[in-house]
Amino acid sequence: MRLAVAVLVLALAGVAGLAWLVLRHSPAPATTTDVTLGPRARPQGDLWRSGVPPIPSLNVFTTRDAVAVRLVLAYTHETLVDRDPWTGELRAGAARAWRVDDDGRTWIFDLRDDLRFADGAPVTREDVEFTLRAARDPRVEPKSDMSAALASLESAVLRGERELVLVAKEPDGQLPLRIAAEVRIAQIAFFSAEIRSRAEDATPWDDAWTQALAEAAWSGPGTGPYAVRRRDDGSPDWSRGEYLDLVANAHGWQRSARATSWNLAGFRLLFLPDESARLAALKRGEIDWFTSTSGEDLAALRAGDPLLARAYRVFAYDPPHMGHLQVVWNCRRPALDKASVRRALGLLFDRATICREVFGGAAAITRGWFKPGMPEYPAAEEAPRFSIAEAKALLAAEGFGPNRVPLRVEVLCASEAQMLRRTAELALASFREAGVELVPVPGDWASVYARLTSHDFDGVLMLQYHDPVIDPHDVFARDDNDMGWRNDQAESLLLAAQREPERAARAKLYLEFQDLLAAEQPVTLLVHPLTQVLVHARFQDAEPGPLGLSPERFWVAPEERIAGAAPK
Repeated sequence: MRLAVAVLVLALAGVAGLAWLVLRHSPAPATTTDVTLGPRARPQGDLWRSGVPPIPSLNVFTTRDAVAVRLVLAYTHETLVDRDPWTGELRAGAARAWRVDDDGRTWIFDLRDDLRFADGAPVTREDVEFTLRAARDPRVEPKSDMSAALASLESAVLRGERELVLVAKEPDGQLPLRIAAEVRIAQIAFFSAEIRSRAEDATPWDDAWTQALAEAAWSGPGTGPYAVRRRDDGSPDWSRGEYLDLVANAHGWQRSARATSWNLAGFRLLFLPDESARLAALKRGEIDWFTSTSGEDLAALRAGDPLLARAYRVFAYDPPHMGHLQVVWNCRRPALDKASVRRALGLLFDRATICREVFGGAAAITRGWFKPGMPEYPAAEEAPRFSIAEAKALLAAEGFGPNRVPLRVEVLCASEAQMLRRTAELALASFREAGVELVPVPGDWASVYARLTSHDFDGVLMLQYHDPVIDPHDVFARDDNDMGWRNDQAESLLLAAQREPERAARAKLYLEFQDLLAAEQPVTLLVHPLTQVLVHARFQDAEPGPLGLSPERFWVAPEERIAGAAPK
């Protein structure tokens, strides 16, 4: 069940600050030139600087940390396939081509012949086989998204030297995006050395050996366009509480193959999770991008500060992972076990006001589980309403309301995100008028998550994020969902959609499911927010595309490079 996991990305929504002290005391990455690199279409150099929560692990087999995956491993350890930031379409990564057999379950990925790790070593059969075995080993825990994806397959084997064969348990027309876009090749030599340093007497693949593998803090060289910078002794230039630097991978194939991609000299991640400190760094011009979890109006922030007005731009866009604001109801609780009561509560949220007052207009009323513009998204006439009168009637039919049985509903919300608290506060008056006592209960996300997964809640107000392949069954599986919602028809529709290879037919099934979701309302969908980001104006081609903002496209004119971020 992926509901709770999905919202952990909430922490990533605010990863945009710098620690100025670190900037002064750690050297900038130097320019690195690829071994066979010819003339480039764009100027090369400068850094993309991010302020992020500290990263606990960079182990490709175990980490599910959003910052580690999206802002480090995405650049150091490429996947078999990925998505083109210009078009959003699937494109070749470590695999140059792929195809599916007639059974619809067997996918063959042809690995590139020229794959090398960032230390110059060629990718070998042993590296690929080690990656597959380690990811699928049940003793290697916790499992990263890559490990979970590979472990979900019926089989994953290397045929010959370069044919990676992935076999799903059922026909899966979306396997390249669902599975292959998670798979990264790890270097067996690096992990073997790491394991020996932790468990010198362990035998390969025994319990002690696999435990040491899971405990490795990072993943060594990958095949991506960048690499973790190493110190003179070979250790990663990673100060856990301060910073992490990435430099260009001199042995990567990406720059030679894509003349307008990967123009920056490197990336700097500075660990500063407090939003007020990030905001202060922004106002000093020490940060390249900033987004707010507190609901800060970035356009107003920019307009009110001369430096920001001159040196930064504001973007509002809809990245692929952005889902919607929602309330998750505990269908096990008295009163909330009735669909009519849950529908009534949904009618008491004024979504238009939430869009305007909480998100400054950078949001839309949510009509369904999928993203606006997708064929699976319900039509405009199916948008949810705000009606206190209708809510009163539904509640009265169940015996609740003014001068009837009182109804008290506690709604948990993570205190780290002010937008959640403000949304709950906006609903207080309408709930009161309908005779319902709404009690917002703020708490840190860890405590909210614990109560959600232990089913100790009435409602949880939260942001839902999407995986690359949106599959509602991950959240609403009949026998495994946090809401305690059991609906046989919904389960049948979702399983049928998973098996359906044609998108139009699959969309029809999902639309039927969303009709049930609106009627039963185990989850009340509220609004679909846009992501708002301040970006330093020196970056060219920093325009949102189908995948949002992608540093792959960025470049900086030599005269625009800033102090502290120029290549040496």
